[in-house]
Amino acid sequence: MKIYHQALAFGLAVSIAPLGAWANTDSAETQKMQKMMDSLKSMQQRIQLMQQQLDAEKARNDKVEANQSKIQQASEKSTEQAAATVKQASATKPKIHVGGAVRFNYTLKQYDKSNRNQQGALNFDTFRLNLDGEIDNVILSVEWRYYDYMQVIHHAWVGYKFKPDWIVRAGVVKAPFGNLPYNSNSYYFSSNYYIGLEDFYQLGVSTTYKTDKWRLDFALLKNPEPNGYGNNSYSENVVGIDNGLGTSAAGYTRSNVKPINTVVGRAEYTWKASDDLTIKPGVSAMYGSLYDGTQRQGNYHAYAAHLNADLNRWNVKLQYTDFKYNLKSSSARRLVYGAYAYNSYGPTKGKSVTGELAYTLPVKWGPITSLKFYNDYSRIYDKNASLAPTWMNVTGMAMAAGPVYAYFDFVQAKNQPFVGGNVAPVVGTSGGLNRLFNVNLGYYF
Repeated sequence: MKIYHQALAFGLAVSIAPLGAWANTDSAETQKMQKMMDSLKSMQQRIQLMQQQLDAEKARNDKVEANQSKIQQASEKSTEQAAATVKQASATKPKIHVGGAVRFNYTLKQYDKSNRNQQGALNFDTFRLNLDGEIDNVILSVEWRYYDYMQVIHHAWVGYKFKPDWIVRAGVVKAPFGNLPYNSNSYYFSSNYYIGLEDFYQLGVSTTYKTDKWRLDFALLKNPEPNGYGNNSYSENVVGIDNGLGTSAAGYTRSNVKPINTVVGRAEYTWKASDDLTIKPGVSAMYGSLYDGTQRQGNYHAYAAHLNADLNRWNVKLQYTDFKYNLKSSSARRLVYGAYAYNSYGPTKGKSVTGELAYTLPVKWGPITSLKFYNDYSRIYDKNASLAPTWMNVTGMAMAAGPVYAYFDFVQAKNQPFVGGNVAPVVGTSGGLNRLFNVNLGYYF
């Protein structure tokens, strides 16, 4: 642009130069030509001024473009920083999952005339809420349950993962005893559950350490949840001792006690015999004291040898357990257990054997994806005071269909709680054989 304007001015000056020479002969013409020359000079000055203004405008535009580029770069950097902040915030956002279940129960009891006359009974079983999650190696796990007749904490603990294979928990924790997570397959567990030796929870601390081959568990259980002598709990807690007579009999006596300061240890070894066969043998031990609110009333211990084996779709669980309560009271014949707003009774010593066999069949029948067939057998024997043995056999099937999980159980039992009897019936008596059919249907979310 600048070269164009200079060429224009030069061309005009050259084109009129001859006129200047000719104008010497005529003063009027000379003056006229002089005016034209002055006009041309003025025009040239204006052109130069315009060129300067254009140069200045171009410089300003270049500066604006440079500033805009810096602003855009800053904006992009700010956007990247914001995205990184959001990503970081998302990474540290509490990852707590809320879940739960709603379950219903249908039971037909052979030993209950009223129940038979109604062709069984359908009842609301459980509504439960679960909170589970992990934030920076700090783990939370809570389960609250509502029944028609009580509300309970199933478990509630906060844990810390020191290493991927080492965790410590504190709160309402599970006693690591016997086959885990369960020594059974059915809705009714094994008979060990009803004497506090399966799926058992108390207030305390526990730890689990794992290697490729070993799993080691240890727990210190301070006292039950709730911390008292009541029967509103999920776990079967010892809440008292009695003299073995019927609760309405003359001379019946009962004293309140509860377990305290229980230590539990467990070791399990994983042997992968082949691609299809995995065997997990293990041992467990438990020791604690009984307290009546004023002083100790004795101690107790239990130990177990257990095995859990998987062969393709087959699973086998075996366990032998020995337990004994050493009580100060010479009149004590039975332990009083509290759970599910109900009291049941157990021996002060005994042995138990359990054996479970299960087969899992994957299927594609509409929403049904899995069928698990099982038979669970348990027996408690060699009790004190010549108490009659307890045994229970559960033949059943569990069905998974999306969020729905259902148990179909046929139960036969003798001296078994929740099946018309007690692990420790009244001294000198023995319960008969009882049967029931049970369906438990649950929606899990």
